Amino acid sequence: MTGKTHQVIGQLCGLASFLHLSHGYAPASLAAVAIVSSLGALLPDIDSPAAKIWSYLPFNSGKIGGALVNPFLQHRNLTHSIVGFATVVLVFRRLLEHLPSYWGIDSQHVLLAGALAYGSHLVADS
Repeated sequence: MTGKTHQVIGQLCGLASFLHLSHGYAPASLAAVAIVSSLGALLPDIDSPAAKIWSYLPFNSGKIGGALVNPFLQHRNLTHSIVGFATVVLVFRRLLEHLPSYWGIDSQHVLLAGALAYGSHLVADS
């Protein structure tokens, strides 16, 4: 599948979970869910230097990052496994704990959206 397809599927999963679980007006949470869903759906392909996620880094540093990661991770190995999924969800959780409460972002919705987006990539590739 292409990066665009993974992004669309991941965003649909993340946004559907947000719309199903949210209660009321939450624009900050919706924006965070959209961003995390989009990036979470591309994250399993971080082991490929040609992955779309590398294009989001500024100053052409994505090609450098991809070239650095490529020798250590084989494509569709660790990042496309249950261990990779669990690791990414734990990292998402740790990062979301540091969001200031005054931003008004519901970290549980964002965590679920990121997990669903990452998982949708794995399911779509299988």
